[in-house]
Amino acid sequence: MKVQQSTDGGITWIDSTLVAVFDGPNFNPNYNNPILTETSYGVRIGGLMVGTTYHLKLVVTGGIKDGDSNIVVTTY
Repeated sequence: MKVQQSTDGGITWIDSTLVAVFDGPNFNPNYNNPILTETSYGVRIGGLMVGTTYHLKLVVTGGIKDGDSNIVVTTY
């Protein structure tokens, strides 16, 4: 599972740099080994530029949920 981002309206996609992944019932951030799992509920992405519009999606590989999520658009 990974997060991908696009700055050209979703034409090209690159893997996002995960700085932290939030897991567990206590909303604990994992900064040391930020790997997405099926229990992850949030991420912190690094390397974003202020004033840039990003298209973001979750990409799941394998299993019955294989594929891309809906796309979220936000300006940082």
